[in-house]
Amino acid sequence: MRPHIPSFAVCLIASALLAACTQRIAPPCPPQNKLIDHARITQFRDGPGRDITDIDFKAVMVDPVGQCIYPDDEDRMIISLQVVFDIERGPTARTQTEDVPYYVAIVTKDQKIIRKESFLAQLTYPERASRMRFIDGFVDIEIPLSENLRPNMIEVKTGFQLTEEQLQYNRASIAR
Repeated sequence: MRPHIPSFAVCLIASALLAACTQRIAPPCPPQNKLIDHARITQFRDGPGRDITDIDFKAVMVDPVGQCIYPDDEDRMIISLQVVFDIERGPTARTQTEDVPYYVAIVTKDQKIIRKESFLAQLTYPERASRMRFIDGFVDIEIPLSENLRPNMIEVKTGFQLTEEQLQYNRASIAR
């Protein structure tokens, strides 16, 4: 003999199953990584010297940490991420604080920039420390979506905002 299931229970179960079938699964977040030749910054003191005794600070970017938020409407995505880098004071550093410029860029798979925002990480070294890992606060970047621009068509790139001299220094270091 089969157990009797009340009709309201059948309706409740059917409603739950139907709701589960109609829920959308959010698309995955676009890849988030650093741009190799912008992943290092070496700040030299003013003047002509460019060896290790002339460094104010140097930093190396770690891949960013983030997530995607898909608000109720389907025409936008918010990328919320934190930039992480390791920084070291150089022999010419005069203060316990540094202002380190960086950017977050949203690019297509063929590297066309859709959006780029610049930020300034303001940090203070702990007392008696010459090195530290710095994790900046969350930055939120809203991306409008359309049929021609879906999350799987873009990437998130981070890097230090470099001067031309710093970029050439990085490229020469990479080539070695």
